[in-house]
Amino acid sequence: MIGILIIVLLFRHSRPPSHELLAGTWIQQDSLGALVLRPGGKFHWRMYSQRVQNEAIPEGAGQWLYEGTWDVKDGLLILSISSANARNATNVEAAGTIDRFRVVTVDPRNLEMEKEGVTTRFHRGQNRSPPKVQDLITQ
Repeated sequence: MIGILIIVLLFRHSRPPSHELLAGTWIQQDSLGALVLRPGGKFHWRMYSQRVQNEAIPEGAGQWLYEGTWDVKDGLLILSISSANARNATNVEAAGTIDRFRVVTVDPRNLEMEKEGVTTRFHRGQNRSPPKVQDLITQ
């Protein structure tokens, strides 16, 4: 019985993540941002240098907004950045950058991904309208 359970668990975790499972709004568990993966292949990722509480952005916090397209292949979440904006920050990934994150785990409520030894954890959030670039710049 235990052997069957182990085989089932190994099979479950060895399947590659799907577009259907990844699509949606993901809130970073450290309250430093949100990643929205649209079913049509577009994404936006808004990040902050300080924890956001009750949707209030701390005064002077660094803010980044990345937009572009996404895909999943061979267990990797691939983000192709077409637009990059920042406020109160100078370290911005350039448009044209392609980021590849290894999907460690994903289920309907949680996403964990890793890039260059850094793990980022998310929980499923509510679907909201994407932020507008001018909102980032004028806040």
